[in-house]
Amino acid sequence: MEFLKLIVNHMNSCLLHTRSIEEERMRYKALAGLNHQKVMFFQGISHELKTPLTLMLSPLEDIINAHPQEAPIMPHLQIIRRNARRLLKLINSLLQFSNIESNKLEICYRETNITKFTRELVSNFKNMAETLGLNYVIDIPCRDDFNQAVEDKVYLDHDMYETIVFNLCSNALKHTWNGSIIIRLYPDYKDKKKMIVLEVSDTGVGIPELALPNIFQRFYRIKPQHSRSYEGTGIGLALVKEFITCHGGDITVTSVVNKGTTFKCWFPIGCEHLPTNKIHFNNVEIPINNGQELYTG
Repeated sequence: MEFLKLIVNHMNSCLLHTRSIEEERMRYKALAGLNHQKVMFFQGISHELKTPLTLMLSPLEDIINAHPQEAPIMPHLQIIRRNARRLLKLINSLLQFSNIESNKLEICYRETNITKFTRELVSNFKNMAETLGLNYVIDIPCRDDFNQAVEDKVYLDHDMYETIVFNLCSNALKHTWNGSIIIRLYPDYKDKKKMIVLEVSDTGVGIPELALPNIFQRFYRIKPQHSRSYEGTGIGLALVKEFITCHGGDITVTSVVNKGTTFKCWFPIGCEHLPTNKIHFNNVEIPINNGQELYTG
């Protein structure tokens, strides 16, 4: 009799386990369906918003260029342009995220003169930093010295790298009231592998220690401190991490409240770590997208 009870109990356990697996499978399928609908919604609404906004910005630029800087209407026009660009930047970020989740992100890694490209990108922020009274330091070696130290070619997706640089530099400007912002590019070792490090450090408000593990999560926002702008969606740093991961790299951060923050972006050298069907071997110069908005609120 005891033996029969053991068999019955075992069969019940098996049935319950099977039912649990099936329920979990159905739950996963339902969540996957909801996620797909969310991605499609973001893509649809982003495209619908981007088209009229882009069409608005072009004539707005013409109006601004047609008026003298001292015209009474100019401050109002500049406010409209700044916020329209901010909205366009948000829409582009949402599109990039939805493309990542739906595996539709177009990636093209190409051989890059990273010293020249980085210097051109970060130089866009120099006038802004000087206007704000900050010491803006670009510590990037010349191409020959850098290449000699690296000893291999560097492959980047230019759109992704541009987004990485613009987000990190914009954040540094937004959260730094006095002192300096330093941009460095140099080779270093991580896990016994030589890599290229893009370092962005500032003497700004810093990030609380408890928040550091969460800052790369999507839509995570730190409680506002003394910053120039409180706008933000929590998308920027999450997107930076996603794009660095696409390059086979990593991002680290150290910060002390009221002392400053340092981000280090680690990029592997060569192209062995990249999918071969995404590598473009013809070295063609790609113009920088000057449509990126530089703002601190």
